[in-house]
Amino acid sequence: MNILENVSNHRPILIQGAMENEIDVLIAALQNLEAVTIHGFEFYSGLVSDTPVVISRTHIGKINATMATLIGIENFHPSFVINQGTAGAHNINLNTGDIVLGKQIINMDAPDLDIKALLAGIDKKTSEPLNVELQKDGNWDWTYALSSSEELSSLFQSVPYSHGILYEGTIASGDGWTQTKEGVRKLHERYGSDCEEMESFAVAQVCEQSGLPYVVLRIISNSNLQGTTFDERTAGLCQNFVIDVLKNHPAMIQK
Repeated sequence: MNILENVSNHRPILIQGAMENEIDVLIAALQNLEAVTIHGFEFYSGLVSDTPVVISRTHIGKINATMATLIGIENFHPSFVINQGTAGAHNINLNTGDIVLGKQIINMDAPDLDIKALLAGIDKKTSEPLNVELQKDGNWDWTYALSSSEELSSLFQSVPYSHGILYEGTIASGDGWTQTKEGVRKLHERYGSDCEEMESFAVAQVCEQSGLPYVVLRIISNSNLQGTTFDERTAGLCQNFVIDVLKNHPAMIQK
């Protein structure tokens, strides 16, 4: 039986990570593991505590995340999407190992660009991130901020997490990576961002337009403001927390 047939009886949960070390613990936890590659993107099906899941490696960046999410939705018909992984802190009060649940996910691309060719049609003096055109409930509109499902966020908040705080906040998502303390402070002051990464806004946009519930969470792996460097152990902590949530809420699966 191939991977697509395995998930046909129940709608699985699609769980995403961009890098190999953001999905390896999840893959190791799968029972009845099967793997398939579709248009270059890797998917791993199996069970976690009798719950059907499909683990997806989106690879890095918003375009890759868009493609991986669309392929995952069209081939596996998930009940909802969990987008998880690591992030750099924008909030100086967040420490390595803390987890941010995306109450708000913002598109942080394109503020303050100085390259004239890229500035066409963009007001670099605006305090808003770049809006995207989004279709929801049959209507097209412009937005730069999306939100995780309140119901799914509540489920995650109901499960104990012992390696830091679990915090509902704002995740900034873009195709760049802020390397300076000045840049991090500027983004935090402007947008109230708590951390940044490179995939979740794209995932949220695809899910919104597909009418599919989703939750975004990111574990703090480093903080320029605190002078800490990337801690690779954090990716495993985040995955283990997702596994704990699945084990504590088996009713999350939908037929």
